[in-house]
Formats: sequence, structure tokens, C-alpha cells
Amino acid sequence: MSLSRRAALWTAPAVVVATAAPAMAVSQEPAVSGLMRVTYQPSYRESTLTMTTQDTGLGLRVTKSTTRPDSATLTVYYSAEIVPASTVWTGTGGGWTAPTYQRTEGGYTVWELRYTGTWTQTGPTTWATGTFTWGAKVAYGSGLRSRAIRTVTIAGQPYTTDSGYVSIGTITRAARTAPVSDGGGEPTTYTKTI
Repeated sequence: MSLSRRAALWTAPAVVVATAAPAMAVSQEPAVSGLMRVTYQPSYRESTLTMTTQDTGLGLRVTKSTTRPDSATLTVYYSAEIVPASTVWTGTGGGWTAPTYQRTEGGYTVWELRYTGTWTQTGPTTWATGTFTWGAKVAYGSGLRSRAIRTVTIAGQPYTTDSGYVSIGTITRAARTAPVSDGGGEPTTYTKTI
């Protein structure tokens, strides 16, 4: 038998096997976002502070979730000059509770709002809370910093986003007590969205 005939006997037939690759499950974590406008108007005797989602429509929003959220909490840090004993919040909640004082931490007073309203489904995987406007007369201060932490619970699992600390505005005592003609006396309004 020739060498080429023997090689042919030992050559296994080519078999092409096509198999479908298993589908990879892609898990999407729900995403939490929101907008809150903080307006601070310091004056010599008494300042005002307002936090609102009015005109933005986004107190808090959850995307990438086919499941309706169970609950939501907005935790807001304010410079310690926002004194709990003298800060009384008034306004409309849109399903949000009025801010309640929780604790003082690292030079900040910590306030909490809880969402007890109805979630609005604005898309197949998007949910939104109602809007709110809360305001208060607050103690004299030379400036204000704030931070907002949004926490949403979905099927028992918490998801959080943190704005970090944001400077809302500062004004010196001299500027507040100076005559209006010198740029003082009248409150200056500072607004930031966090």
C-alpha cells in the first residue's frame, strides 16, 4: 500500500459542529438621580433658605428599573448655622415629608425628607417622585454649604447617589451692614442646583 493511501486511511473526516454561544445575561443596576434647587438669601438679622424641585419636575428619578421603587429618602446636609431649634420648614411636599432634623455631623446639620407619595412611571424603566418646595427662616450666617444624598429602595435593595458638598453662597457681615448705596444692606440671593 502506498504511503499516500495509508495516510488517507488515517485521516479523520472533517466534522463541522456549529453551536450557539449561550446568551450572556446583562444585569443593569438601577440609576438614581435628581435635581434640587437651593436658594439662600442671607441678611443681617434673618436669612431665608428654600429648597425646591418646582419648575424642574425632578425631585428624584430612578431609571433602568422595571420594578416600582419601594421608598425614597433625601438626606440634606447644611452648614451648622441652619440651627434645628430655630428652623421651621413650611411649604408643599408633593408626597415628600417636611425636612426633619436627624443629627449634627462634622459642622453640618443633617435633615431628612421621606417620600410617601405615588411613583409616576414615565417610561418602561423610569420612575419619578413628586415635586416639593420647602422654605425656612434661618439664623444669620456668612455662607452656606450643602450636600444631597438620594437613596431609593427597590425590592429591599438600597441604591444611592451623592451630590457631594456644594457652596451655595457667602457674604460678609460688612457687606450686609453697609449702606445700600455701597452694595450692602439688601440681601443677596444665591441659587445652586444640587
